[in-house]
Amino acid sequence: ICSFRDMEESIDTFSGDEGRNVMIWIKEFEDLAELCEWNAVQKTIYAKRLLQGSARLFVKADDCRKSWRTIKAALKSEFAPKVDSRAVHKEL
Repeated sequence: ICSFRDMEESIDTFSGDEGRNVMIWIKEFEDLAELCEWNAVQKTIYAKRLLQGSARLFVKADDCRKSWRTIKAALKSEFAPKVDSRAVHKEL
Protein backbone atom coordinates (compact mmCIF):
# COMPACT_ATOMS: atom_id res chain seq x y z
CA ILE A 1 0.00 0.00 0.00
CA CYS A 2 1.29 3.44 -0.93
CA SER A 3 1.75 6.21 1.58
CA PHE A 4 0.63 9.79 1.10
CA ARG A 5 4.27 10.73 0.53
CA ASP A 6 4.51 8.18 -2.29
CA MET A 7 1.34 9.60 -3.76
CA GLU A 8 2.53 13.21 -3.55
CA GLU A 9 5.54 12.27 -5.66
CA SER A 10 3.37 10.50 -8.23
CA ILE A 11 0.59 12.99 -8.97
CA ASP A 12 0.26 16.76 -9.17
CA THR A 13 -2.22 18.75 -7.15
CA PHE A 14 -5.29 20.17 -8.86
CA SER A 15 -6.46 23.74 -8.38
CA GLY A 16 -8.67 24.46 -11.36
CA ASP A 17 -6.78 27.73 -11.77
CA GLU A 18 -4.08 26.73 -14.22
CA GLY A 19 -6.24 25.41 -17.05
CA ARG A 20 -5.37 21.77 -16.43
CA ASN A 21 -8.01 19.30 -17.60
CA VAL A 22 -9.80 17.93 -14.53
CA MET A 23 -10.79 14.77 -16.39
CA ILE A 24 -7.12 13.89 -16.91
CA TRP A 25 -6.34 14.64 -13.25
CA ILE A 26 -9.24 12.43 -12.09
CA LYS A 27 -8.05 9.58 -14.34
CA GLU A 28 -4.50 9.87 -12.98
CA PHE A 29 -5.83 9.96 -9.41
CA GLU A 30 -8.04 6.90 -9.92
CA ASP A 31 -5.24 4.97 -11.65
CA LEU A 32 -2.97 5.66 -8.68
CA ALA A 33 -5.74 4.77 -6.21
CA GLU A 34 -6.24 1.43 -7.95
CA LEU A 35 -2.51 0.72 -8.05
CA CYS A 36 -2.19 1.53 -4.33
CA GLU A 37 -5.38 -0.37 -3.46
CA TRP A 38 -6.94 2.55 -1.60
CA ASN A 39 -10.34 2.12 -0.05
CA ALA A 40 -13.11 4.73 -0.30
CA VAL A 41 -11.99 6.56 2.84
CA GLN A 42 -8.38 6.82 1.65
CA LYS A 43 -9.51 8.15 -1.75
CA THR A 44 -11.59 10.83 -0.04
CA ILE A 45 -8.79 11.90 2.29
CA TYR A 46 -6.08 11.92 -0.38
CA ALA A 47 -8.25 13.73 -2.93
CA LYS A 48 -9.00 16.51 -0.45
CA ARG A 49 -5.29 16.85 0.35
CA LEU A 50 -4.43 17.17 -3.34
CA LEU A 51 -6.89 19.98 -4.06
CA GLN A 52 -5.71 23.57 -3.95
CA GLY A 53 -6.93 27.01 -4.96
CA SER A 54 -10.35 27.29 -6.56
CA ALA A 55 -10.93 23.53 -6.55
CA ARG A 56 -10.38 23.30 -2.79
CA LEU A 57 -12.62 26.30 -2.12
CA PHE A 58 -15.32 24.93 -4.41
CA VAL A 59 -15.35 21.50 -2.76
CA LYS A 60 -15.55 23.08 0.71
CA ALA A 61 -18.30 25.51 -0.31
CA ASP A 62 -20.30 22.85 -2.16
CA ASP A 63 -20.21 20.62 0.94
CA CYS A 64 -19.50 17.56 -1.20
CA ARG A 65 -16.57 16.46 0.91
CA LYS A 66 -18.22 13.34 2.27
CA SER A 67 -16.91 10.89 -0.32
CA TRP A 68 -14.60 10.63 -3.31
CA ARG A 69 -17.65 9.98 -5.48
CA THR A 70 -19.24 13.34 -4.54
CA ILE A 71 -15.92 15.18 -4.81
CA LYS A 72 -15.34 13.70 -8.28
CA ALA A 73 -18.84 14.63 -9.46
CA ALA A 74 -18.47 18.19 -8.16
CA LEU A 75 -15.06 18.64 -9.79
CA LYS A 76 -16.39 17.37 -13.12
CA SER A 77 -19.41 19.64 -12.89
CA GLU A 78 -17.38 22.74 -12.11
CA PHE A 79 -14.06 22.26 -13.92
CA ALA A 80 -14.63 19.91 -16.88
CA PRO A 81 -14.29 21.54 -20.29
CA LYS A 82 -17.65 22.81 -21.48
CA VAL A 83 -18.89 21.83 -24.91
CA ASP A 84 -20.10 24.91 -26.72
CA SER A 85 -22.63 23.81 -29.37
CA ARG A 86 -22.06 27.01 -31.32
CA ALA A 87 -18.34 26.27 -31.56
CA VAL A 88 -19.07 22.67 -32.60
CA HIS A 89 -21.38 23.81 -35.40
CA LYS A 90 -18.83 26.37 -36.50
CA GLU A 91 -16.19 23.63 -36.77
CA LEU A 92 -18.53 21.52 -38.93
